[in-house]
Amino acid sequence: MKVIKTLLLTKTAAAAATFVWMALPVTAHASEQTGVSCPAGTEATLSNGVLKCKKAEPKVLASICVPRFGKTNLVLNPTGSDTCLALGAGNPVPSVMQPPTPGIDPPASAFRRVVNQTAADKFVADVYVFPTGAIFVGDASHGVKCPSGFDSVATNNGRGLRCEDVVVKKAVCDTGWSIERHNGRDLCVMNVFGNRVEGQYTIPENAGYTGLIGNPETHGWNLDTDRSGNTDFWVGEQKAYRYPVSF
Repeated sequence: MKVIKTLLLTKTAAAAATFVWMALPVTAHASEQTGVSCPAGTEATLSNGVLKCKKAEPKVLASICVPRFGKTNLVLNPTGSDTCLALGAGNPVPSVMQPPTPGIDPPASAFRRVVNQTAADKFVADVYVFPTGAIFVGDASHGVKCPSGFDSVATNNGRGLRCEDVVVKKAVCDTGWSIERHNGRDLCVMNVFGNRVEGQYTIPENAGYTGLIGNPETHGWNLDTDRSGNTDFWVGEQKAYRYPVSF
């Protein structure tokens, strides 16, 4: 204890500052079961399983004139849809959009011209962000969706998305046993020295389960004999969850 106290007392101010910085809380990712949600200040839409988060304020770029035919004395006419005239260079041409900043602004294709009849036009684009709760890369305007095989569940009053799936496994038998259909359900049977032995239950396929564990119904599985006319299935009581994905 004496050595520890001495070390603490002799820390430099820089080291102490580093310790404080490391101790600051960081944003934790939500669990797969919690899912993701659009951040505050965005408009959330969840349609056909796709969640999009749009900022309330669009990005606006100016209507400008660019040099033409080597002329730099350009005049912008804001009447109707903006035009530009290079003095002495002929007919007016449409104005162009101020170039967006790569990596910060939406792509140029996302902007639309908004005509002002008496003032300069504007070029406007909706701004999308990814929901919080997981890490996404790509184009946020596409939104996020659940991976194949998982159901989309709306959360947070429609502002969030959770991806879940009920685990369903085909009923099979342990090695050495054969499966047979009797009276509308599957049965595991084995021939032992010429005698037919019937098992008490099947097991879920590819679930890391063995009959030695016991009846699956006592270990979080429910037998479904109606899902298919010729095959039984085991349905897990615990659902599987995944994060949504960008695309």
